[in-house]
Amino acid sequence: MARTVRPTGTERLSLAVLTVAALAIRMARIGFQSLWRDEVDAIRFATQPLSDLMRMFLTPGENGPLYFLALRPWLAVFGDAETGLRSFSAVAGAALVPLMFHLGSRLFGRRAGWLAAGLTAVAPYAVWYSQEGKMYAWVALLAATSFALLWRGLERGPWWAWAGYVLTTALSLFIHYLTALLIPTFALVFLAGLRRWRPRWKAYAASLALVTLPYLAFAAWQVPIPLSGFRTGHPFVPFHRALASVLFGFSEGVRPAAAFWALVPFLLCLLAAWALQTETANEREVAQRGSKSRTPSRDSRLISASACTIWWAVPFLLLFGISLLSPLFVERYLITTLPAFLLLVAAGLDSLLRHARYLGVLTAAAVLAVSVRGVWVQATQPIKPDMRAASQYVCPRLSADDAIVFLIPHAEPVFSRYCARPYTPIPAPYANGGQTETAIRLELEQALRGKREVWLVESEAHLWDERGLVRSALAEGWVQADDRQFTLVRATAYRR
Repeated sequence: MARTVRPTGTERLSLAVLTVAALAIRMARIGFQSLWRDEVDAIRFATQPLSDLMRMFLTPGENGPLYFLALRPWLAVFGDAETGLRSFSAVAGAALVPLMFHLGSRLFGRRAGWLAAGLTAVAPYAVWYSQEGKMYAWVALLAATSFALLWRGLERGPWWAWAGYVLTTALSLFIHYLTALLIPTFALVFLAGLRRWRPRWKAYAASLALVTLPYLAFAAWQVPIPLSGFRTGHPFVPFHRALASVLFGFSEGVRPAAAFWALVPFLLCLLAAWALQTETANEREVAQRGSKSRTPSRDSRLISASACTIWWAVPFLLLFGISLLSPLFVERYLITTLPAFLLLVAAGLDSLLRHARYLGVLTAAAVLAVSVRGVWVQATQPIKPDMRAASQYVCPRLSADDAIVFLIPHAEPVFSRYCARPYTPIPAPYANGGQTETAIRLELEQALRGKREVWLVESEAHLWDERGLVRSALAEGWVQADDRQFTLVRATAYRR
C-alpha cells in the first residue's frame, strides 16, 4: 500500500520557508556571471517572430522550442537582461524543493523527504542551472515531476497520475530532446518493481504507448541526428572522466575542487542508501504492534533505492553509448538525473542517522559544507566566458571602421549585446577541417582587405581552431598592439 504524504500545517509552513530560502539563494548574485552564447541564443530564439518560433517544433535538429515559447512572455514582462532572463530558471529551481520533499517522503520516509528538500535547496549544481538562462532547471523539474506521477500511478493507480505522467513526459521532449532517455529508464524502473506493480502493468503499458507512439515522428527526425556521426563540436570523453565529471559536478557544482575528499561524504551516503536498509529494533517493534510508521519497510526502501539508482545510472550509460558514435557527452545533459542522485544521498543520510547517529551527523555536516562551498564559489568567481568584461575593454577602443574577428563566430552576438559602438564583425575561418595555415591566411587577408586595425576576440577557440592557425596567420601580417585576458576570453589588437 502506498504511503500518503500529507504535510501538517507546521510542515507546510516550514516547507514554504525552505522554498523561499531556495529562491533567495538562486536570485542572489544572479547577474554576476556574464551572459554566454547559449543564453543569448535563448533570447534570440524566444524573441524571434512567432511564426519562426513555431516552425522550430517541426525542424529537425532544433532543441527546446517549448522552452523558448514559454520564455517569450516571461521576457516580455521581466526583460531580457541577466536577471530577467535567468529568473525564469530560478523559479523552476525553487519549485523543485517541495517536490523533492514529496518524493523523498514517499520513497524513503519523512526525514528523508526533509533531507532531500534541504539538499536540493543548497545543491550547487541545481543552483548554478537555476541561474542560467537555459532550459536545464525546467528539465530537472519536469523529470522529477514525471517520476513522481509515475510512482503515484504505480502505487495507487489514479487516472490523473497516469495522465500527468504522459503529459509531463511528452512536454519534456520538446524542452530538451535528450529527456527521451528517461522513457527507457523509467521502463526499467517498472520492470525492477514488477513483482510489486504487476497489477498496474496494463495502465503502465497504455501510458508507455501514449508517450511513445504519437512521438515516433519526432523520434524519426531527431534520433538519427546524434547517431549519424555528425560533428557535435564536443570532444570524446572517456568513461572514467565522464563518470568523474558527473560525480564531482553533482556534488560540488560546476567549479569543483576535484579532490577525492570532497566526494567521500556523498559516496558514503550512496553506499549507505543500499547497505543500511535493515530495520532497527524500534522499527521492528512498531511493525509488530501493527502501528503506522513514517519510515517505510525494508522492502519498500530497497525498491525505492533500486528505482533511484536506475534513474541516475541508466541515462548516463545511454548518453555515453551515443557518444561512442558521435561525441555528445556533456554532464549538464544529465541534469534530469540530479534529483535521483540527491534522493539517494538523502536516503543514505537518513540510514546513517538511524543506524549510526554520530557518523550521520558528521556526514550531513560534511555534505552541507561541500555544498555551501560550491554555491559560494559559483557566486564569487567568474566561470562563464566573460564577454561582458571583454566588450567593456574593447568597445571604448574601437573606431567605426575597425574589424573584429570572432573565434568562434558564435561569440559575436554576445559581444554585440554588450557593445553599442559600430564595428565590422568577421567570423573566423573554420580551421578544424584540415585546412592549411596558408589557406587560413589568404581567407583572412581577403576578409580584412582595407582594414588598418583589427581585434581578435577568442572564446572556446578549440571548437573552431585547435591548432591556433587564425592567431598565427594574423601574427604574420600584422603587429600586435594590445592583448588582454579575461575569464575564458582573450582580446588581441593588431595593426598594419
